[in-house]
Amino acid sequence: MPDKSAQACNELLTNSPRANLPMSKQRLVTLPLDSLITDLLNDSDCRNISPEIAEILNLVADNKGNYHVQFPGEDEVGIDGNPINSPKLWSLRHWKNTSERHQKIKLRGERDRELWLVKEANIKLISKHLIKLAALNPEASQCLCRQMLDKGEFGKIQCIIGPTRRLYTSSKEMP
Repeated sequence: MPDKSAQACNELLTNSPRANLPMSKQRLVTLPLDSLITDLLNDSDCRNISPEIAEILNLVADNKGNYHVQFPGEDEVGIDGNPINSPKLWSLRHWKNTSERHQKIKLRGERDRELWLVKEANIKLISKHLIKLAALNPEASQCLCRQMLDKGEFGKIQCIIGPTRRLYTSSKEMP
């Protein structure tokens, strides 16, 4: 009885446009997988491949190969950060480096967004108190608040917002 990967490959090949060719015109070839991958990548780290080839390579992968097949999806992006539209064949070493770099960039972006949200909430908080205290217009008040936060003048800020009120330190504390 043939294994599941062979059956799946056979299904893919049967449903491909080449399957309609007469049997005498079809040729089956057996190649070492490493040689096929080397030839497909052709001295590059990443290459677009057809969906049929991607499915076949994914089925026979067994996680021991020197390649990775990346399929289009919501979270799948290329090196340039744009979503991918077709499957890609990667050298495993290059894919790991790229995906790790992408993950670090994503985490840094999330952290920067968190810091920005906290800073903006603090500016609004201080500005609200400063408007009441000094009768400034909102734009001038926010400008002063931004300068005080950037310079780390927390003593002045505490005098403005009062001794019982604290600045936000994370987005979870914000209303």
